[in-house]
Amino acid sequence: AILVDGGAGAQEEAWRAATRETMEGFAQVMPESHIEEKASSLVWHYREVTDQASAEEAADRAADSLDHLSCDQPVDQPQIRITRGHKIVEVSCRKARKGPSMRRICEDKALFGEPFLSVLVAGDDESDESMFDVAPPDFLTVKVGPGPSHARFRAEAPSDLRAFLWQLLAMAPAAS
Repeated sequence: AILVDGGAGAQEEAWRAATRETMEGFAQVMPESHIEEKASSLVWHYREVTDQASAEEAADRAADSLDHLSCDQPVDQPQIRITRGHKIVEVSCRKARKGPSMRRICEDKALFGEPFLSVLVAGDDESDESMFDVAPPDFLTVKVGPGPSHARFRAEAPSDLRAFLWQLLAMAPAAS
């Protein structure tokens, strides 16, 4: 069964179907890869592929194929964004971005009188940058891994972020 965002209409399903078909072709030739379905995007993960050189070449071809798909979108269709990230190719609807969504969630929570006491935003991918861009100065933003970023802090690897989170937990007062 394929789960699609509840508000998605036939137009969104059209780009999803075409994207899914293209990604499935690449996933078949790279059996250690997989496709992740998110509410507003499809992501082809190839991190587990043994032959990374072939996987990177396939990712280039996938991004090119998907880019042609985005150019073929009629003007009245949702426009899509193709992002090459860390061992992923993500296709998302241009109207959906992590940053504005995160900001809206935090603002809505505050509007109902229950603001978050603190917020940690961590990410390892280009698609996470929009969250770092819109995060207020009191948010703790962490880029995981190499590459340029607008995050205030950097963890060299996921294990470094985990170690930091364990340190934070150790410093937290015990719940009563």
